[in-house]
Amino acid sequence: MLSELIEKYNVSDWSYLNIEKHTLIKRYSWVSIYIPDINLNYPWAVRNDIIRLFYLCISFDSKSEVLKWFLENSKFKLFKPHLKLINLFCYQKSELENNFDLKIESSNNNVLLNFITIVLERSLLWYSPEPTWPSCLTSHLVKARKTIINVNIENLKSTSILVFKGDDLFDSSDYTHVFYKFKNICNQINKGEIYSDLTTIAKQAHLTLITSIRNNFEHEYNISKLSEIEYERKIDNLIKKETDWCHSQLRLLTEIN
Repeated sequence: MLSELIEKYNVSDWSYLNIEKHTLIKRYSWVSIYIPDINLNYPWAVRNDIIRLFYLCISFDSKSEVLKWFLENSKFKLFKPHLKLINLFCYQKSELENNFDLKIESSNNNVLLNFITIVLERSLLWYSPEPTWPSCLTSHLVKARKTIINVNIENLKSTSILVFKGDDLFDSSDYTHVFYKFKNICNQINKGEIYSDLTTIAKQAHLTLITSIRNNFEHEYNISKLSEIEYERKIDNLIKKETDWCHSQLRLLTEIN
């Protein structure tokens, strides 16, 4: 859903929340986090407005707290796309049973395909390695979503071989390799085959999310008054929250599948 929104809406079509920088700076008083500009002269304005909403949502512990904040700040008018994003972005206050890896291993292919998509989408909110627009990584995820929606998993032939094109192997870095793996998994789906080890790709997608969080906070603009130990604890806490979010999404996808 996220990638589709970013590519679907032109600069002039999106209902901007334009959450102020100073509001987010207060929410992240422990670090000078980078907040992207929303300049309507550039096509990535929609994405940057969504990133600001994302940063606001994850600064709270739950969706109810975020919605309360918007009620108290009535100048913001929320439309259906905003509410969908809030529902997707927010953390959930719930007890999560079972080991996360075990939950992945017990999930079927349909659940795993959707899970990989939303986790990789979220990782691009934390950190995008591509300065170009539109991002080819985002485009890959849009195409992946279309493939997943239209496929009948039961009709696919299982294969243990993951075929890479030469360009994908050349472009794949330690960070982006999961995106290219997933792109090629979807290409094989379109040809009637399903990769047999989606469990490993799902776990790698989670690691990509963790890497994107660390990449975000390793930039030189992220100056903090905290000690190095305190700073690492903050990041570790964020990673735990994001992992819990992954666990919650996996459970939700399992319930609706």
